[in-house]
Amino acid sequence: MPSKTPSPPEPNHLTTWAVAAVVAVAGIFAALGLRIAPENEPEEMAKARRRIESYAALKEADRLKLESYAWIDRTNGIVQIPVSRAMELVGQELKQSQPRAAYPVASPPP
Repeated sequence: MPSKTPSPPEPNHLTTWAVAAVVAVAGIFAALGLRIAPENEPEEMAKARRRIESYAALKEADRLKLESYAWIDRTNGIVQIPVSRAMELVGQELKQSQPRAAYPVASPPP
């Protein structure tokens, strides 16, 4: 018995038009997006540059504060010293003292 080869389906004109409409709408959105972006880009780049500069200035101020000596309260003799120097002093102090508990140690119940 001879077999029938199925014929390809007939093109549906509604499907073709729907695909064309989707492609056209996507093209319009893409064109509008590409046209609007360059106008806003310099403003956004300027804002980003100002944020980066502000952050860099803040980090530099923090670094200077952490690495400098200054009077906090001259009448009471309180000074600010660099963090690295403070760590050296604390390390020397800890080497000279005996270890002790940081809180009261209770003996376990019998």
